[in-house]
Amino acid sequence: RMRMGHPGINNAFLVKSKNELALKYNDKSPLENMHCATLYEVVSEQDADIFGTLTDEQWHDCRKQIVECILNTDMVNHFGNVGKLQNFFEVSGEEVSNFVSAIATGAADVAVPEVFTDQVDGPKNRLLLQETFLHAADLSNPIKPLAIYQKWVSRVTEEFFAQGEQERSVGFPVSAMMDRASTNIPNMQVGFIAFIIAPLYTCLFQFFPEGMVVVAGNLVNNHHSYLDEARAGKVKDGTITQADEEKFTTQKAKFKEGLSFVPWDLLDNPTSRHLYTVATGSR
Repeated sequence: RMRMGHPGINNAFLVKSKNELALKYNDKSPLENMHCATLYEVVSEQDADIFGTLTDEQWHDCRKQIVECILNTDMVNHFGNVGKLQNFFEVSGEEVSNFVSAIATGAADVAVPEVFTDQVDGPKNRLLLQETFLHAADLSNPIKPLAIYQKWVSRVTEEFFAQGEQERSVGFPVSAMMDRASTNIPNMQVGFIAFIIAPLYTCLFQFFPEGMVVVAGNLVNNHHSYLDEARAGKVKDGTITQADEEKFTTQKAKFKEGLSFVPWDLLDNPTSRHLYTVATGSR
């Protein structure tokens, strides 16, 4: 999740505090614009010019796609992105899923789906998936094994709380989830997974369920683990009720039901784990 040059505060704080980044980029995605600019500063160095072999036309086309993808990671775009992805899946999901599965299993002479080759809609659809993959990678902590996810939760929440303290020190209202004294971290993570992560990753899982079963399992396990932690907190302070118990049980069941298309029987299958390494590039 760590981003190059990130100052540890979000766009809203940069804009409200009249930070130089917000002024430089006219309050529009200042962090993401800075990341783009820094990337091209780095690759402009002769020894780091990874685009040096491209033609001018290729260079500008590549830059256009990179800039679009990075700017799209601003969370203000999240729900719009998910909506576009869901619409794309409804229309072309089966075609894309079959293509990805064939490639991953080593099939020969697999034709690229027309949805990506069509002269009118192809570039738009390819860019949508490029943007989705980068955005999903940016939000990938909840699909990692629990121990790794917990480490990132600790780091991210510490970043949030540090911003909250800055907000308080300059007289700004402390943003939601950034007050160290009142934020319930387990509840925050349960909500983050259920309302932000799951809708995005559900589409990706459906594109390639066999290869993504391991990370789908991680997501369910992490959601359930933070629900258990939230329940334990209520038990510890003596506030848990029968209604709470029923709510925790229902939340677990509904979350797993939302991923009912995942072939869970493949979770411990060596072939599935091989497909997972192909899909994620992990080893």
